[in-house]
Amino acid sequence: MWQRHDNYLRFVERTWDPGPGTSDLSSVASSLAALRSSLSSWDKEVFGSVKEKIKSIREKLEEERSDTLYRGPTVREKNLMAELSEVLMREEMTERQRSRVEWLREGDRNTGYFQAKAKARARTNRIRTLRSEDGKVYTTQKDLQRLASNFYQQLFTAQADLQPEKARKGV
Repeated sequence: MWQRHDNYLRFVERTWDPGPGTSDLSSVASSLAALRSSLSSWDKEVFGSVKEKIKSIREKLEEERSDTLYRGPTVREKNLMAELSEVLMREEMTERQRSRVEWLREGDRNTGYFQAKAKARARTNRIRTLRSEDGKVYTTQKDLQRLASNFYQQLFTAQADLQPEKARKGV
């Protein structure tokens, strides 16, 4: 979300300062901590509460639309729509990043959270029915195993009418 802002790179370049010729880890760590703090303040100043901004823009948009009900969209309304679209995109990016961070934090450990996610995924990946070549549908585990086994045995069994020597000669 921050990278989409015009001043992001300039802000980071201006804020990041590990010191001249610094090569020790402690100065890099302190520079990272300072950058983190600056980015946090910058986020509050520049973006503020995304939810509040969305609410505010929507209120302005409704007000503008009620004033121009029969005249069509005005330039201000179009600008508000563009601004709303950008803020909604920021909100979506933020939520996507938060969910990824949560997954990395909670899912990397062998926790109940991770196990629940894995179980849910396993349920959606389960084969419940198979249709045979004659069109009959099978649902029992024994039939599913038999059909799968037969399919792969036929797939990997050499056919009697094959002539591999023709393939080698390029005929």
